[in-house]
Amino acid sequence: MHEKTILACLAGAALLVSATAMAGGSKWEKDGSKGGVTVYTRVVEGSEVKEVKAVGTIDKPTTDVFDFLIDSKKFLSVMPDVIKSDKIGECGENCGFWFQKLEHPPITDRFYVLKVQWKFTENEDGTTTIKRWWKATTEKAAPDKSGLRVEKLTGSWHFKPIENGTKTRFTYQNHVEMGGKIPLMLVNSAAVSNAYKFLQNLKKKLK
Repeated sequence: MHEKTILACLAGAALLVSATAMAGGSKWEKDGSKGGVTVYTRVVEGSEVKEVKAVGTIDKPTTDVFDFLIDSKKFLSVMPDVIKSDKIGECGENCGFWFQKLEHPPITDRFYVLKVQWKFTENEDGTTTIKRWWKATTEKAAPDKSGLRVEKLTGSWHFKPIENGTKTRFTYQNHVEMGGKIPLMLVNSAAVSNAYKFLQNLKKKLK
């Protein structure tokens, strides 16, 4: 094998490893399907907590689903455990800071500030694909510091138009390390359960 060919192969392998690491370090494993929602989990490099992904079809266009979820009161009506979700600042075009608080007795309440970004892509058929992603940040001060601060949290919403834009294929991903002394099995179980409930609640609200 020529030297250039060897170098090209090594470079390709390095890119593949890098892409795998960026994607979470492992393949998604199907947890199951119920209530029209399919949930997957995967191992995240450097974390004992698994990342979750939930996929389901919503009977509304992408923009309707997006508008519903960015309304704090409507969001709180479908997302388990979150008792507060307030926008507290801007960070540029299509970028904002959100404060959220979690309540899940008997554990101590959690809070965090998210840096949230979003992107709208207009498709040739007139439909709109939307991506919204977030990460816990300390760039903006939390307005309420009661409870335990969550420092590691990332996730996304992906709204894909289907059936000529009349419906949305919605994908939710989230990885959060709650901190504190909570059994790992409970943390992973709750993440999966909440992913199911979130999408099932959303599907019911937007029938």
